[in-house]
Amino acid sequence: MFLKSLTIHGFKSFATKQVLDLEPGISVVVGPNGSGKSNIVDAVAWVLGAQGARALRGGEMKDVIFGGTPNRPALGRAQVSLVIDNSDRYLPIDFTEVTISRTLYRSGDSEYAINGAACRLLDITELLSDSGVGRSRHVIVSQGHLDDVLRSKPEDRRTMIEDAAGILKFRRRRERSQRRLDDTEKDLTRLQDLLREVRRQIKPLERQAAAAQRHGSLVAVLDGVRLRQASEEVAALSDDLSQSEMAQADLVSRRRQLKSALDDLEAEIAEREAALVDDAGDGLRRGASSAETLLERVKGRQRLVVEKLRGIRASMDAAADASVAETLVADRASSLARLDELAVLINDLEPERQRVIEAREQLSELDRQLDAMPGRANQERLTRELAQVDGALRSHTNDADRLGQERTRLESRISEHAQQLADADVARLLRTDALATAKEAVVQAQERLERSVARSESSDAEFVVTEGAADAARSELSKATAAFNSIQTQFDMARQAAGVERFADIPGVVGTLAELVEVRESATTAVASVLSDLVKAIVVQDVSVAAEVRERAHAHGEPALMVIRSLCVSVPEIEVGTDSLANMIRCSDPVLHRWLQQRLAEISVTRNDSLGGEPGGGGAGAGVGFWVDANGDQFDGAVWRLGQTGAATVSRSRLDDAAKALADAQSRAEELSAAAKMARVERDEMRNAHQQAENERRGAQRNLDQAERALATFDDAQAGHARVLQEARAGVAELDDRERALAANRASLMAQREQLTPQIRDADAQAAQRRNLRSARDKHAHRCSESARALELSETQLNAERGQLQTRVAELDRRLERHASERAEAQIRRQHLDDQIIAYEGVAVRLGAVEIRVAAIATRLAAQLQDVLASGREVTRQLAELRRQRSGLVKTLGDLSAGESERIERRATLKTRLDTLLEAVLREYGLNPEALADVPCPELPSGATLDQYRRELERELRSLGVINPLAVEEFAELRERSEFLEGQLDDVKKARRELNGIIRSVDSEIGQKFSDAFEDVSCHFSDLFAKLFPGGEGRLSLTEPDDPLNTGVEIFVQIAGKNVRRLSLLSGGERSLTSMAFLFAIFRARPSPFYILDEVEAALDDVNLHRFLALLEEFRKEAQLLVVTHQKRTMDVAECLHGVSQRPSEGSVVVSEKIGGSAERERASGRSLRDRSDDVASHLSEPQATPAEIGTHG
Repeated sequence: MFLKSLTIHGFKSFATKQVLDLEPGISVVVGPNGSGKSNIVDAVAWVLGAQGARALRGGEMKDVIFGGTPNRPALGRAQVSLVIDNSDRYLPIDFTEVTISRTLYRSGDSEYAINGAACRLLDITELLSDSGVGRSRHVIVSQGHLDDVLRSKPEDRRTMIEDAAGILKFRRRRERSQRRLDDTEKDLTRLQDLLREVRRQIKPLERQAAAAQRHGSLVAVLDGVRLRQASEEVAALSDDLSQSEMAQADLVSRRRQLKSALDDLEAEIAEREAALVDDAGDGLRRGASSAETLLERVKGRQRLVVEKLRGIRASMDAAADASVAETLVADRASSLARLDELAVLINDLEPERQRVIEAREQLSELDRQLDAMPGRANQERLTRELAQVDGALRSHTNDADRLGQERTRLESRISEHAQQLADADVARLLRTDALATAKEAVVQAQERLERSVARSESSDAEFVVTEGAADAARSELSKATAAFNSIQTQFDMARQAAGVERFADIPGVVGTLAELVEVRESATTAVASVLSDLVKAIVVQDVSVAAEVRERAHAHGEPALMVIRSLCVSVPEIEVGTDSLANMIRCSDPVLHRWLQQRLAEISVTRNDSLGGEPGGGGAGAGVGFWVDANGDQFDGAVWRLGQTGAATVSRSRLDDAAKALADAQSRAEELSAAAKMARVERDEMRNAHQQAENERRGAQRNLDQAERALATFDDAQAGHARVLQEARAGVAELDDRERALAANRASLMAQREQLTPQIRDADAQAAQRRNLRSARDKHAHRCSESARALELSETQLNAERGQLQTRVAELDRRLERHASERAEAQIRRQHLDDQIIAYEGVAVRLGAVEIRVAAIATRLAAQLQDVLASGREVTRQLAELRRQRSGLVKTLGDLSAGESERIERRATLKTRLDTLLEAVLREYGLNPEALADVPCPELPSGATLDQYRRELERELRSLGVINPLAVEEFAELRERSEFLEGQLDDVKKARRELNGIIRSVDSEIGQKFSDAFEDVSCHFSDLFAKLFPGGEGRLSLTEPDDPLNTGVEIFVQIAGKNVRRLSLLSGGERSLTSMAFLFAIFRARPSPFYILDEVEAALDDVNLHRFLALLEEFRKEAQLLVVTHQKRTMDVAECLHGVSQRPSEGSVVVSEKIGGSAERERASGRSLRDRSDDVASHLSEPQATPAEIGTHG
């Protein structure tokens, strides 16, 4: 597996799309400063998932997008694609090439993709985790990263090893498990709180539920008892009602019999009265009179028929002798004569008409008597009124029962709500105490919050001050480090220039002169200018040592400059002037000190840099043979050397002072950093305390709000109870008024019924009399009607005949006027007269027979009238007896009617009670009469009746007090919730155990993998350090060996010839090599497919660079290396060169050249890699743009 290509477009300084074709082995990226070489490294880090803008040398993430130049506008997105060759399936994905791309838009949207498919950053991290390319990207060593390795915390070094060993995925797994465990702990705490609260609530609710269940069982038993009582009462009422109906039926039957007997007696009395009236003579006399009248009418009719026959015969005789006209005149005359006869007959009917009028007057008198008597309407009215009164009484009885039931219900409700109101008063007192406690808790929480706010603000201010001091100390540490590194570099360079390391093993070699000399800061340049190469001189003890040094130097062909100390012993101590350069130096060796004073005594130092200090001028050096100024300008007689400088004079003591200053600065920085850390911890604690106080205040406020809502709820409930209680009491008062009104109305109805009872008896007697009178009136009306009809018949016949005759006369008059054919008409008339004669003769015969019969009837009526007058007295006696019997029957019937009314009232009462009871049972228990009859008798206590058992059950129910009817359901729900919470708690505990097991397993895996990785890294670090520092020793150790999960990694080094143990005291090159030894030890212990190094060898000299390149040669076959460098020697080992350049106002461009062979093949071809590098460099030597011209990046 290796990187195959890198495509950059719009990323930092790469405005156009640039493609780098990468090869296995070593690839080198070269280019001028600011051309964008490091941006390639940043592009690789960015596409692999770098998130922090500071890690990419930016202020915010959108800074990675090309910002534009004067000639090129800014781009809207940055895109980087990295192609990885996966032919050996090193990555766990079934592709020979894996393309990882990342795109960032200026709007802030970001996209990741694997082989063009959108994915998450986590997917990329997981994909690369097993390949040694971890989240910390330790395979990318950027600028300044080497020094960070040594200055970083031990825990950060551990992270690098974990990243290489692929432990970070286990870390993430452990973090996820730990977060889940923390959430589980919170859930567990919450569940425990909930379960504790539920258990606290369930105990009183359990008691309420038990009471409710007891109440329910008692109510069920009581309902059974009441149903049984109702069943027995219904049975008793049904029996009473049946017996009452049977008695009523017997009474009705007897009453019907008495009524029938009374009706028969009434009929007989009426008949006797009618007979008595007839016996009085009126009927017989009227009959006799009617018979005589009829006889006279028959005789008159006979006479009329005879006269009619006579007239007809006369007409026939006239018609036979005269003409038709004469016949008509004769007929007219006879008609007129007949009209006169008819008038006489009509006048004869007047006595009969008078008798009819008198009969009708008598009939009217009887009608007036009937109308004057109370009629049947009055009896029916009284009967209806009595029925209405009885119905109203029954309704009043039902209303009274309902009012009683309503009173019982209201009184029970009053008792219940009064108890609930009392309980609510007690509960309100408790809630009021809870509210006061909650208010006090809120006040206390507010006070704690205010105190925590003050402490938090104080800790924030103290943290700001401490952090500022720590930043200042770190700045001083940086300055001291820079100063020490500069002095250390000068000191090493002086020793290296003198070559003292090559002769250090020769006895008598003291060191360089620069190590032994201390120079004032103001005269450093002047002393270096005067002493020149003597600063690099090696101090030896005597001539023999000098000779040995000389022989070695000649043998190696190396130059050497020596100061022989034994030859300087004879130099006497001299006096020097105040302006002499000798006063500016001090040497730890007194012999060398005198020798240097002798050499520098004649040289004066001038501090005047103006023209006044010129030779021959009036400056400070006027008149002096040899002087030097602070810039190193020398004047020796007539010779003036300008800017003649030598190597800087750095003594051992100055280096120690710088090291001491660095140690002091580091100690102060560490102390202030520790103080800042403590202040940060304290600030965080104060913030946590503030947050906790805020949470407590919010919790207290929530409790207060809940207490206020609970109190408001209780107030509402209490008001509701009071309102219901008031309504129930008002209902009871209303029931009292209604009961009083019912009682008064019932008394009025009873008085009305007592008044109606005798009126009905009188009405019955009057009805009997009225029936008798009506019977007599009907008979008289019949007789009157018969007489009137006979009179009307006679008048009708006579009037009809008179009308006919008048019509006949008028007709004869018209016929006489017309003078029609007289003969024909006379003949017809004669025929007609013949027919009339025959008819009238028949009538005469019939009238004779009628006269005989009527005469016989008149004779018989006269005899009967005599007999009736004789028997009148006996009929009167019998009628008196019958009336006495009728009075007895009427009295008995009245008594029966009164008893019947009482029985009807009692039956109505029984019926009402039965209907009310059945309706109540149906309404309350839903049982019909058939089901009620089948209700079994409950088991009764020994010696107790149903009523006693019912009263005992009611007393026990009252003793239970107020019952919460929802307690059973609430208790069941709460118990179910408790069981559910217990199950959830068990599940959470099980999950916690499982998570703890997972964490222990992951911890074991992490510890084992880290231990293995650390052992390998430690072994390789010791080997690599020995190669990079011959004779030196380096090792790694754990800060806390007993805690393999959290221990850090410390680096300990010992460089040959130095007694330096603190990493901060190492030189820049030594620090770089030490860091590379650590990183390459990680690379070797846990190899990665590629490594990217960004100018890591910049601080190395030729010797150390040679060692570094040798290290690269070792890793050439193990991994792919991409090196950003300015060193020509580094370019020599490359197999592919990538040159980066940037024209003015343009973006960075890349030019690549594949060398295609090793250095040996290039040297064999007569052309070195350096020449090829020079070609690339010449291509890149065009004028470059400055970072400001690019817009954002350089």
